[in-house]
Amino acid sequence: MEQNFGSKPYYYASGRRIPLTPAKEWLVIDAQHLPTDVPETVQAELQHEAQWLSADIQMVRRAALSPDTIAFLQQADAMGSVFRAAGALVVVLPEVRVEEHRPAQQERLLEWLEQNSQEARISRQNTRGMVLTPTSGHGMDAVTLANRLTEEIAPEMAQAHFLRIVPQSSIA
Repeated sequence: MEQNFGSKPYYYASGRRIPLTPAKEWLVIDAQHLPTDVPETVQAELQHEAQWLSADIQMVRRAALSPDTIAFLQQADAMGSVFRAAGALVVVLPEVRVEEHRPAQQERLLEWLEQNSQEARISRQNTRGMVLTPTSGHGMDAVTLANRLTEEIAPEMAQAHFLRIVPQSSIA
């Protein structure tokens, strides 16, 4: 579901297109994408250098990892991007919150989701909205999914789930 962001990735908030500025010195690791046979050297580096942000997500300075560890993480498809926004670091989690109360738009949204079932699935739904998960399990695919929904369907809200990390001396 890769999106061509042009020069910069972006997301929508309150109907406005907001650029995401890459924080290239950081990377995020999604433990759900790691194989069961992670080499001991990689495990040791991550244990020593990475900070857990959630049960499955770690963040680490790119320079703290060896080229072999980075290559392993890339091959495992377990690395993701970190961004800067409003004085904080931002990590995109692999889910999209969608809200739509207008019956005609709800119908369009469900039709769109049916036509794009290979890219997203509904993970939770209630009368106020739903949470979608990109089938890839990747955060940037959640941004792409939310952007496509906003641009093609225009629900009341479609936004990827962002985890904001406020600066501390260890991550500033």
